[in-house]
Amino acid sequence: MSAFSAIDLQTRLEVQDLLSRFCHALDHNAVDRWAKLFTTDGYIDAPRLGCFKGREEIIKIPEMVHELGGGAWRHYLNNVYIERAEDNRDLKVEAYCMSATGGKPAMWFVVGISVLSLGSATALNLSASF
Repeated sequence: MSAFSAIDLQTRLEVQDLLSRFCHALDHNAVDRWAKLFTTDGYIDAPRLGCFKGREEIIKIPEMVHELGGGAWRHYLNNVYIERAEDNRDLKVEAYCMSATGGKPAMWFVVGISVLSLGSATALNLSASF
């Protein structure tokens, strides 16, 4: 592994955009936009919410987050780290997700997110813990 990323700028921007769409759809309970981000075999392990396997399960998350946070929670992904997976086709993406509760005073917490494969620029096969 090199000290410098071998990921081209276009791919890096597409991943950043996909992660931004992830946060916006989640925070605004945009289930249709959220569903389009995931492959049919996606997987999310969210300890505070549960384990979700497949798109049909994953699309339940925005409504759960909206209800738990009263629509005020906001998620911010940063420190995005991208590298090629062993198959040299998929990408491995890791990032920190800072979440604000929207309360007064706002409470912040930081969790990790890891995309184990990203086979196309438009859909995630996500395995995350947040």
